[in-house]
Amino acid sequence: GLPGNEDDPQARYVEAVISLPGSAIRVASVYVPNGQTADSEKFPYKLQFLDRLVAHAKTLEGYGEALIIGGDYNIAPEDQDAHNPAAWAGSVLTHDQVRRQFRRLCNSGLSDAFRLKHPTNDTDVIYSWWDYRAGALQRDDGLRIDHLMVSPQAADKLTSCYMEKKLRMLEKASDHTPVIGVFDF
Repeated sequence: GLPGNEDDPQARYVEAVISLPGSAIRVASVYVPNGQTADSEKFPYKLQFLDRLVAHAKTLEGYGEALIIGGDYNIAPEDQDAHNPAAWAGSVLTHDQVRRQFRRLCNSGLSDAFRLKHPTNDTDVIYSWWDYRAGALQRDDGLRIDHLMVSPQAADKLTSCYMEKKLRMLEKASDHTPVIGVFDF
């Protein structure tokens, strides 16, 4: 769990420290609530969860370690992160309030590893999620909602970042595909 709501029964965050000679790497996995719809009671919970994540990220940044927080953020930060931005306008994945929260996370000192390596969509695979319905995968009608957020110390060691779409194509695969960051620690 995240600090700030000890009564929250939903385990959505886990963190570990890897000790290396002379340094440490802090790695975390997060599942940000989807939020259902912007007018549901689940949407404020998503925003509150993101408030807690931003606050915790600021605390972790103060440690000066290499930090990587990866997971399903359920946020497409920019229109370029959606195959059809107009179709997703105002949804809980592209809503102005969640995009603002994502920018707050970036302003806390973290960077989007994929965008560090691909400022524009200069790769064949730019999405991490495709809906199971209506042949979205076959039409590449996806969203980039899974992210690796990295501290400056981790960004300095980042050599590549990409999505592994072929794993999404497997039988009975998740609707998400992994975001892979390669680091030279």
